[in-house]
Amino acid sequence: MTNHADERALTGAPEIARLGDEMLGVFCERDPFRAEGLGFADAASRLTPRDDESRARHSARYRDIAARAEAVDPTGLGDEERLSRLTLMEQAASTAGLLDADPYSASVNLSREFSASGIVRGLTRTKVTTPAQAEAYLDRLDALPGALRQDLALRR
Repeated sequence: MTNHADERALTGAPEIARLGDEMLGVFCERDPFRAEGLGFADAASRLTPRDDESRARHSARYRDIAARAEAVDPTGLGDEERLSRLTLMEQAASTAGLLDADPYSASVNLSREFSASGIVRGLTRTKVTTPAQAEAYLDRLDALPGALRQDLALRR
């Protein structure tokens, strides 16, 4: 006799883990500056995209993650997977909601690092000890004028 709760746990738990990894990837793409601060070095040379297209794309991805997490049947999931499922649903949906808000509110609410002052503060704390880190740092400095112009446009 097949225990369907066990089957759901086997399929649900890996799906929750995949969704968590996917959400982390979206976070790193959406907020590379903070991602680097958390140790994700592949984001080191980029600044946070602030354009409407990027915001809409990331919002749609977060909403999709929330919907897929909600679609996972919690029956048979362990306590940790249930909590992870609920956390994914809440964080993905709330982040999408912030991104769907007006651009300036979204940038301020999602991360202090989005603001011009946050970027400058973060750059002063950036660790540069290798040639690759130095190149990434210089790339960020090159992108800073455009980010500051975007920040000013959002405030208007």
